[in-house]
Amino acid sequence: PNDCAENVRGAKDFDSEGRVIRDMARYGHTSPHCQPFLWQVPWGKHNPVLWRGSHYAQYLSGIDINDVLPVVVIKDPLTWFHSMCRMDYATDFRHGQAQCCPSPISQTKTSIRFRKERDIVHYDSIAHMWSKWNLDYVNLDVPRLIVRYEDLLWHAETTISRVCSCSGGKMLPNFKEVTKSAKSG
Repeated sequence: PNDCAENVRGAKDFDSEGRVIRDMARYGHTSPHCQPFLWQVPWGKHNPVLWRGSHYAQYLSGIDINDVLPVVVIKDPLTWFHSMCRMDYATDFRHGQAQCCPSPISQTKTSIRFRKERDIVHYDSIAHMWSKWNLDYVNLDVPRLIVRYEDLLWHAETTISRVCSCSGGKMLPNFKEVTKSAKSG
């Protein structure tokens, strides 16, 4: 989705899903009445939403967090677990055998250090990590937009049109679907 909104301001991801949202406005769609689209939320795309207002990602310290509409992309947990088995980023958990990773889920005690200067966070399992991360956004008491990753895959134009509308923007007339993997650039 290379054509999209003028006003969407942030995206969160822990895997690559947020890159899909970031790509919506990559081509500089701005207006004199709004700030440019941010490719990540000011507190950092790989940091917990609870850091909102207490931590700023590099070059984003001047952004007013109250002007940011986080666009949260949530992936189906089973699919996300397998993604994490392929690329576990900063997490540490028992993967199990490659063909059935992570297995068994009950034995995937997970720990992560989001930033070097912060304490390690521990979860009872990778499922608990997925749940806590996403529930913190669901329970956030500020405006946010939650989008299912699968809707971006299977109903891209409709979903992005709704994201654009919800955020005060509008679709450009020539919708172009991204056909390359988000991880390939």
